[in-house]
Amino acid sequence: MMNQKGLELPIQIFIILFILLSVAILVLQLVTTQIEQQSSKLEEEAARAEAVNLKKTQESQCQQACKCDSTQSKAQFCIKLVEGDGLDLDGDGFTNSYDTSLLLGDGVCEDSVLCTQLTGCECGPQKLNFVNCKEILCQFWDDQGLTVIQQNARLAEFYKPGACYDPIDNTPASHWFNTVFPGGTAQCATPPVEQ
Repeated sequence: MMNQKGLELPIQIFIILFILLSVAILVLQLVTTQIEQQSSKLEEEAARAEAVNLKKTQESQCQQACKCDSTQSKAQFCIKLVEGDGLDLDGDGFTNSYDTSLLLGDGVCEDSVLCTQLTGCECGPQKLNFVNCKEILCQFWDDQGLTVIQQNARLAEFYKPGACYDPIDNTPASHWFNTVFPGGTAQCATPPVEQ
């Protein structure tokens, strides 16, 4: 009998150690999961904070580009894109998304953001924005003697909707490009038909 009790004790110790080891592994996994989740949250918050700071920097640069002393300086503001490869508006670390937070009701592709979409330019009673800049640019080029075809080409050169925009379907429908150019084509006017 004594011999059997001597065998039971090491088996019980082994079982207890196995249970303790299992519990320790579970606790370690739980702690690791919590640390990974917190790390992921911190990375997302840092990306959002960086996006906000970049947006503020770009707004400041756009405000510096706002000059109202001539039609040419207004036109230069109207065609100015934010610097770099776009503007990460949603804080996901990429500039390939469609974002509706910037303009009231209209969206933009993050890879093609104009200063007029990021901030307005107060020129006395007139505020330059992405809608009225089309008329300012077309008038500026008309005053320079460009034909309608040349004006349309210049407008298409500077007013690109971005990679998230589908020119075949004109989608997304709430994209700024559809607001300014309802037909889906950047143009000052319809070119005259030659006979």
